[in-house]
Formats: sequence, C-alpha cells, structure tokens
Amino acid sequence: MLFAPFHLETVEPYEKELYFHFVRKCDTAKTNQPQVFFNFCRSKLTDIRKLKPPRWCEMVSLPQGIWSYSSVLRLRFLSVSLSIFRTAYHWKPYSPTLQHSAHVVNVVNTAVSFLSHDSFGDCHDVASLYAESFFFTEGVAAYCDHTCGCIAQALQDGNQRMWRRSFLKKYSNQPLYNCTLHFIRSIEAVLQRLNEVQFLNCALTRGVWWCILFPSIREYGLWADTQQKCAVDTDSAILRTLMLIAGIHLVGELTEKWAGVLQESPREALALLTGVNSRLTSQLHGVLQGYASSLLSATAHKEMAAQGLDRLNKLLGQIHQLPDSASPLLVVLKLKEEIFNHPAFLEHKASWMSVAKHYKFEGVQQLIAS
Repeated sequence: MLFAPFHLETVEPYEKELYFHFVRKCDTAKTNQPQVFFNFCRSKLTDIRKLKPPRWCEMVSLPQGIWSYSSVLRLRFLSVSLSIFRTAYHWKPYSPTLQHSAHVVNVVNTAVSFLSHDSFGDCHDVASLYAESFFFTEGVAAYCDHTCGCIAQALQDGNQRMWRRSFLKKYSNQPLYNCTLHFIRSIEAVLQRLNEVQFLNCALTRGVWWCILFPSIREYGLWADTQQKCAVDTDSAILRTLMLIAGIHLVGELTEKWAGVLQESPREALALLTGVNSRLTSQLHGVLQGYASSLLSATAHKEMAAQGLDRLNKLLGQIHQLPDSASPLLVVLKLKEEIFNHPAFLEHKASWMSVAKHYKFEGVQQLIAS
C-alpha cells in the first residue's frame, strides 16, 4: 500500500504495455517465442532499475533486510508479468503444452537466461521469488523428463553425432565410446545451462541431481549392461566390453565431479556404476578364457598357426589403441596368463615365435618374448 501511488505512476504503464502486446496478441510480438516476452521484460526491468526513488526514500534509513524501492517495483512488475506469461504461453499446471518437449525446453531455457541476466542486479531475493513461482512442480517434472529423454537418446545416436569431431579421431572406430562421450556432453550442456541459476533456491535447481543426473546415470548403466550382448564374435565381445569399461570409469569420475558441484552425495550413483563394472569385468574374463581356448585349439595345427596368430596380432593392436581407462595392459596380461602359461603353448612356443617373425606379427612377438 505504501508504494501504491508510485506504482500507478511508474510500473503500471509497463504492465499495460505488456498486456497489450501479449494478451491481446498484437502483431508486435509472437506468443510462440518466449524469448520475445522475456526480452521485453528485461528491457522494462532495466528501465525500472534506472528510476529515481522518491525523495523520502533517500531521507529514510531502512533497516537491513528491508527491500529497496526499486526491488519492490520490480517484484510488482514481475508478478504481473508472470500472470500474463502463464496465460499467453499456457505455462500452468496440467496444461496440454507440457507434453510438447520443444515448448517446455524452450520456455525453461529462455527463463533461465532471463533470470541469469544482470537486469535483476543485486536483487537475488526478487529473482528467487520469481523463480519459485515460475518453475512450478509439473513444469519442472516435464522439463526433467524431456531432458532425460534427450540425454538417453545420446546413447543411441551419439556415434553419428560425434564421429566428425577432431578430438575423437582416435576413437572414430569405437562407436560405443563415442556414445558415452556424447552422453557426457549432453549432461554437461544441461549442467552448464542450469548452473547460471544455481544460486536460486527453486524447484528447478533442487531437482537437477535426483530428477536429471541420477536417472540418466542409471539409464547409462542399463545401456552398458545390454551392449556387451550385441557382440557378433569373440574379438568383438572383448573390444566392446573394454570400451564399455572405459566408459563406466569415465562416467564414474565425472559423477563425483557433478555431485560435488551440486553438493549432493554420489554414493548411490557410484554404487550402481560399480555393479555394472563388476559384471562387465566378470564377463570379460569369461570371454578371454574362451578366446584363449579357441586360439590354442586352432594353432595346435601348424597350418592354422599363422591364421590364429594373425587374429591375435590384430586384436592386440586394437587393444593398445583403447583409452587408458579401459585397462588395456591388464587385459593383455590376462591374455598372456590364459594363453602363454598354458601347457599347449609351451609345446609350440618356438614354432609360434617363428611364425610370428615370418609374418611380422610384432604384437605377438612382444607378448611371447615378455
């Protein structure tokens, strides 16, 4: 009530202009583009911020914690603008538009940009109140669901999206690892966007970990569990499993980082990833044993030795090109343990080395000699 006369003189014209453009749907603004609305509000907030307070405000020393004249006027304008936005953009609980992912993501992203803009100045309380009202429960839930869907999609088409990037050339023939990298990039893009308003205590920022990150990490674990089964042969199974283990390690490291930034505990997410890693490692050991048995069986015949060792040499070359997090050295040592400590190998060691030298199988030579 105290500011009512000043509101009529200062803020009400802006409110009427906002209503004229966005409720009456004049051609000066497109209501299917929320950025137009927020740009308008941003310019008006800047104008309000520049208003000179009444003389009596300068004469009175307000206690700490009491809002300034400018803050109250901005809060008044924002409360009216929020009501207009909900009407013009159907941004309200149970609205059918919440089912349209493009609309929801666009609204939230433009609102985040608006809230992070310096037009709020040092009025964090005003921004927090606005954010708490703007990001209602159903809207945040819809945004989180759509965001999780986009992140999960990275595991299906990540290789097609990422293979051209120069820093991935080394792994251009490793689609599973590329999918992991795109999955990570998708999460970090969301975090980078929402980090702009992390200082606001609202439903959107409170739900980042449990509504976006944790479900996405759980989805990654389920995806990794199923991918090893898609191998067409033993060599493929070994390489696929190694790339999945590398991805699990990378996602695990970043999970700790993400949890630290959001001040959350990563324990449950890391336990989930550890379980997947244990299953993959166990499967890998079983596959390596099968590989060793088939190789020893094939190379027992002299005429088959060259073919078997050529296959082993190619596999070793591919293993050495894997990321360090795939533990390629440990895999090579496991192969050596399974193959070169076997009695059947000891009988043919000299002939194997002769074949390896003849065909220049350098990887096999190094493994036999080590």
